[in-house]
Amino acid sequence: MIIKLCTIASLSIFLFACGSDSTPSTEPAVVISNIGPLPGDPVLTDELTGDPLPAIVRVQLAFGGNNIPFSSEIYNTKRLSLNVKSGISYSIDIQNRETSSSTVTTKMRTDFCPQGASGVQSQQLPVQTTRSFEYTATQDCELIFDIDGVKDGFHQFFVDAHLSVANGLLQDPSSHEPNNTSNSAFPVEGGAQYFSTMGPHDDVDYFSINVTAGQSLNLSVPAHASDTNNPLRIVVLGNSLTPLTQTLISTTDSSVNTSITPGFSGIMFLKFDQSIEGTPRSYSFTITPAG
Repeated sequence: MIIKLCTIASLSIFLFACGSDSTPSTEPAVVISNIGPLPGDPVLTDELTGDPLPAIVRVQLAFGGNNIPFSSEIYNTKRLSLNVKSGISYSIDIQNRETSSSTVTTKMRTDFCPQGASGVQSQQLPVQTTRSFEYTATQDCELIFDIDGVKDGFHQFFVDAHLSVANGLLQDPSSHEPNNTSNSAFPVEGGAQYFSTMGPHDDVDYFSINVTAGQSLNLSVPAHASDTNNPLRIVVLGNSLTPLTQTLISTTDSSVNTSITPGFSGIMFLKFDQSIEGTPRSYSFTITPAG
């Protein structure tokens, strides 16, 4: 496994700014890090346990509020940059913490890093939720992320940038994290049972499995303790992320047992989420070849 995270396992920066009545302005970008692999780089390991470390760089930021120290320049937007390498896929998870006072707007700006067509991808990020972006670089360039706050609001959030599974992401085998995008889907094997959780900020879980055209698989998700108004939702996706099933529902009283026969050979995805974001829950599933 070849992984590059500069010279440290993680990067934690805590910054403050203060909202104003003026038109939102943007400060110079906070550099997340270079996380693309380079030939000959060693695998990063925990200094205490010797265990491999995930290829993740975290930046912790906060801004806004009346009592937050601020410099002579005032900003309403926090900007981050990520240097990406051609041919490498990335996932970027942005988490709005429970200490925040309101929703923020998150933007991935591909106009700074052209990919055929340039533009801006924008998502609303309520308090105590996570939103994720995926990007496959076609050239070495700088990817920009803007986080727009609201006037007089306090915003605290984490930004996690990491490689895709195909490009060397190391995941926690017990929690399967990070797996918030198809790029970071946790690989599973047919016939094994998997136990997972959704924490207060983990809103989506992706899993992947290699399939063969015409080979049927049985997906089983047992009934589990949950709020009847907040069922666990499962969608099976093809390798182009086209839904292969309708949304399947698992609750306290109902389980999921369904058969899928893919018409392609390659990677199939399982996407788990819930109606109400930010609710901790546990669940399990098996996906078994038929016959």
